Amino acid sequence: MKLKCTTILLGIIIVAICHGCFAEERAESLDRESTASTNSAVNSNHTAVQEAESMNEDAFWEIIEHSKEESDDFAGQIRALTVKLSRRNRQDIVDFEYRFREMLEKSCHYNLLAAAKIILGWVTDDSFLYFQCRLIAEGRSTFYQSIENPDCLAEVDIPNLAFDGEDMLVVADNAFMEKFGRDTDQELPRDVATDYLSYDFRCEILGEDWEEKDLPQKYPRLWDKYR
Repeated sequence: MKLKCTTILLGIIIVAICHGCFAEERAESLDRESTASTNSAVNSNHTAVQEAESMNEDAFWEIIEHSKEESDDFAGQIRALTVKLSRRNRQDIVDFEYRFREMLEKSCHYNLLAAAKIILGWVTDDSFLYFQCRLIAEGRSTFYQSIENPDCLAEVDIPNLAFDGEDMLVVADNAFMEKFGRDTDQELPRDVATDYLSYDFRCEILGEDWEEKDLPQKYPRLWDKYR
C-alpha cells in the first residue's frame, strides 16, 4: 500500500512538471508569435509609407533627369521616360501625374509668360502650357531658375523649346498603358488627377504682371537672343 501511494505521488509530480514545461513553452511560443506579428505590422507600415512617398518631388525630378541624360533628343527622352515610368507600380505612375500637375501650377508665373512671349512672339493658353511642359522636361534646376529669372534661358540651348512640350502631357497615361495594356479598364492617370489639379482650366498666374513694352529692359538677354 505504501509503495502504491508513493507511485501515485510520483506520477502526480511528473504530470505537474510536464504541465509546467508545456505552459512555459506555450507562453514562449505566444511571445514569439506576438513579436513576429508586431514586426510584420511595422515592416508592412514602413513599406506602405515608402510606397506612398516613393514618387515625391525628388523622385519625380530624378526620373526626368535620368531620362534626359540617357537620350539624344527630346523625342528620345519622352520614350525613355515612358519606359522608366512603366516599370514602376501603379501608384507611382499616378503620383507622377500628380507631381507633374503641381509643377505646371508652380510654373504658371508671369515671368515664364514673358519668356514665352519673347521666344514665341505670341502666347495662347495651349502654347504656354506646352512651353511649361518643355521646361519641366529640362529638369529641376532649369525649371526653378527659369521661374526665378527667365533671362537664364538665354544661356542654355533647348532645342524646339517653343513647340515640343505637348508630349509630356501623355507620358503618365502611356506608361500606364504600357504596364497594364492599352485595353485596360483601369482609370488612366490623367483622369484620376483631373480632380486634383486640372490644367484645362488655367490656374491663377503667380508673380507680377508686365507690359510688353517693358520686356526688353526686364529680360534683356532673352530679348537679344530671340528678337
